[in-house]
Parts: sequence; C-alpha cells; structure tokens
Amino acid sequence: MFKRMLKKPNFEKDHMYRKELCLHIHMIEIVISERDFYRHGWELSKTDIVSFGKHFEKNAKWLMRTVVSTYISFGIPINIAINKFQTRFQLEEEYWPFDSIKKDFFRFKVNNEIDFNQYAYQHLEKLILLNMSNAGAITTHILKNHEKIWV
Repeated sequence: MFKRMLKKPNFEKDHMYRKELCLHIHMIEIVISERDFYRHGWELSKTDIVSFGKHFEKNAKWLMRTVVSTYISFGIPINIAINKFQTRFQLEEEYWPFDSIKKDFFRFKVNNEIDFNQYAYQHLEKLILLNMSNAGAITTHILKNHEKIWV
C-alpha cells in the first residue's frame, strides 16, 4: 500500500486538509528499498497520509475487537480483557485509552459470541458417547438422539 502511494500519489483531497495534518505527534518507521527511494521518492501526499492512517486505524480496531471478543468468550471480564489487550500489544493508556477501547468495542462488537465452555462440554460428551457406542455400552440410536439435541 505504501509503495503504491509513492508510485501514484493521490492529490484529490489535498485541498481539504490543513497544512499541519496531525493533532498528535506519533512517529512510525517505514523502511523502503533504496531503489524505491530513488525511483519514487519518500514523500506522500496529504490525501495518502490520511488514507494510510485510516487504513491502520481500521486494522487496529478490527484486531482489538477480535482479541477482546476472544478473551470475553473464554469468560474473562471486559475490563480485564481490555487491559490484557493493551498490555499484550503495548498500547499504553496515553495512546489508546481504556474508555475509548471500551466504547468502540461496545459500539461495533459482533453479537455472535462463542461460548467455549458449552462447545467444550458438547465435544467432550460426544467423545464419551462415541467411545461408549464403539464399546457396545450404548446403542447408536442414543448417539444419534444426542446429536439432535445439540443441533
């Protein structure tokens, strides 16, 4: 994406942005090859800078929702799940505050949460009944009825 922006700069919305784009001063290092540097330069248009930032913000929020949802699915409370996410991905409170993460999570969370405990119990029961059926302790009819219950 970055290389494409260097090759074909987009100036379409440059007139809409102020001279100083950033309210926050955060830096990231992006490494490009020497060949790309001499061929395409190193500077992005204002439109591309904003697009690049939006791209990474969208991906960071998607990652956050996925990770926090997974923690919650394992029974971890929301506050601990968010703190674990911040710690795991080294997102300090000043860069992405707890309250901001919590608001975004509840605003856009997916409602198809998985109950891992229930899934584990279902799988365990199926294995036990399958082994009992193979050993001749129960009939296959009981096994089939059990599967209908969980569907």
